Amino acid sequence: MIKKSLLYLFFYFSLYGLKAQTFKFSKDFLWCSATAAHQIEGNNINSDWWQWEQKKGAIKNNERSGIACDHWNRVDEDIALMKNLNLNAYRFSLSWSKIEPKEGFFDELAIDHYKEEINKLLEKNIEPIVTLHHFVHPHWFTSSGGWYRDDAVEIFKRFLHKVYSSLGSKVKWWTTINEPMVLIGGGYIEGLMPPGRKDFSIKKPLVNLMKTHAMSYQYLHKKAEIEGRKIYVGLAHHIRFLEASRKWNPLDIIASKISNWIFNYMIPEALATGEIKLTIPFVVHINEKIEGLKNTQDYIGLNYYTRELIEVSLLDFQVKRKYHKDKLLSDLNWEHYPQGLAIITQDYSKLFPKIPFLITENGVADSKDWLRKQFIKEHLEQIEKLEAQGHQFLGYCYWSLMDNFEWIEGFSPRFGLYEMDYKTQTRKLRPSAKYFKQLILNHHNFSSQEVVLPPKN
Repeated sequence: MIKKSLLYLFFYFSLYGLKAQTFKFSKDFLWCSATAAHQIEGNNINSDWWQWEQKKGAIKNNERSGIACDHWNRVDEDIALMKNLNLNAYRFSLSWSKIEPKEGFFDELAIDHYKEEINKLLEKNIEPIVTLHHFVHPHWFTSSGGWYRDDAVEIFKRFLHKVYSSLGSKVKWWTTINEPMVLIGGGYIEGLMPPGRKDFSIKKPLVNLMKTHAMSYQYLHKKAEIEGRKIYVGLAHHIRFLEASRKWNPLDIIASKISNWIFNYMIPEALATGEIKLTIPFVVHINEKIEGLKNTQDYIGLNYYTRELIEVSLLDFQVKRKYHKDKLLSDLNWEHYPQGLAIITQDYSKLFPKIPFLITENGVADSKDWLRKQFIKEHLEQIEKLEAQGHQFLGYCYWSLMDNFEWIEGFSPRFGLYEMDYKTQTRKLRPSAKYFKQLILNHHNFSSQEVVLPPKN
């Protein structure tokens, strides 16, 4: 414990007063923060997550999202916070459960709210990056079968049609689904989030999610083509660098390879080939070609946070996830390991050699603000090195603009550039955010070549 504390103090004082460097990215590089509706808006009463939070023990300390950061009523204030940071983009999600609180009924006031938010962002020269699906569903959808429903894709298409017809003409950047494998793992394997299944019955929901992404990609592009507009549509992959805990243990090696394939590579390969495949003997078998799925990414969205060690218990043969205890760790005990971003990016470039990357999430839970500067600095350095090797990056979205409701962890993790006082709803700029702000200003003052996106297929 003493050794770990000294390590934190060393990095804190070595970075104290650190001057923000200049990263030589494109002049159109998107400097962005990311949020999700349920985590910041508050009062998402018609959602499956709201219902989930009522269960004792579902959320750490039995916390509930409640009014969260009250962003729903503080849009102007929070856009001013973005502008203060010199951001030119903002990734956020739409609350499906607020837009369609009852099946087939759309709340025009909720639609108008998002339309107004998008207009205000554009007025401040902040590019909206809209996520259509970020974990949360209307309660009516989940309680009636959710992604097991035969008509799940058509139900989502109805929602998408309403969204696009109401506010889509103002949006150039779209993320269809956020972290599908986290939803599948947490909701259908581990039972940590709605719908709370623990039976590995993932075939239908996984296939339906991929069909929904393909449908959304094709739908959005057809609409934009009719309007003569250029848009960019992608999917946000949660990637974690996974490796064997004990390099000498064959069980750890095999388990890490299987985990790595399922979590990091199964869906990207499906997007490259148009077929989703997964076979675990006596557990699950998926081998399905999905119409319209192949090549449905204009950018590759990457959510990257940490490295995990995979270890198989010799007592019960359960697969466990661990972290290096002698490394720099976040408040969630996630290891600071920016090299993992580079390794997986290089792998993805082999699957998608001409498609650029967008860091859709990257951040650290750090209540004392000891690690955040180092975290941001070293991940951007990895991106700069990757660009020098020929990998193209369109932007960087830090998670998150402010502390928020972090799903099953509740309010205790502190990821924000702005520190939240939840009792007073006060936002306070952290020292690391000042560093990030200066990085962006340095970049704005740097003149470089305009980014050139690949042609549409």
